[in-house]
Amino acid sequence: VSIGRGCTGVKGVNILLVDNSRSVPSLDRSRDRIEVLKELLGYLAGYENRLILFGGRDEIDLDNPNRFVNDGWHTDYHLAFQAAVKIRQEYPVECEVKMIFITDGVMDAFPEDYPEEGFTSKAQTMDFARQQSYRILEESRIPLYILLLGDQYDAHFMERLSIKANGLARANPLMERAAEFLGNNGFLLK
Repeated sequence: VSIGRGCTGVKGVNILLVDNSRSVPSLDRSRDRIEVLKELLGYLAGYENRLILFGGRDEIDLDNPNRFVNDGWHTDYHLAFQAAVKIRQEYPVECEVKMIFITDGVMDAFPEDYPEEGFTSKAQTMDFARQQSYRILEESRIPLYILLLGDQYDAHFMERLSIKANGLARANPLMERAAEFLGNNGFLLK
């Protein structure tokens, strides 16, 4: 159900989910993170761009690129995707919306972000967050493009996220390393 935003006059809507945790490596060592993020938004001119900077439950900032300072203690994809689905609901169903997920690929969910679940171990929390991420992506079917930062990601997990959101046939071409993305001026998204 749309809350009333539209997409008239724009090519579509991009929901950028940007990992704001401490584990994320620098995008470009010669420039400030915020400057690189604003450059990325510049590649997406003509679209309405929404921004989710995420860490854990209390580490989510919406539409504030100046908060891209990598100070998050946790990295919970489930909570980020949950926030993206809420943003998607602000737009009419006919509006073309996609998620652009920028992460180092290191999920780090913590039990204290799920007090209602009563988890006693981090392993339980990680499994729950993974399964909930898969569920949300599969149910929402918002196209997901993944930009990977660094070399520490779990390729199988990233591929499963892409498959759950995009279906098997479209999964692999929608993942790209950030260095490649910046080098080709965002060709993946064009």
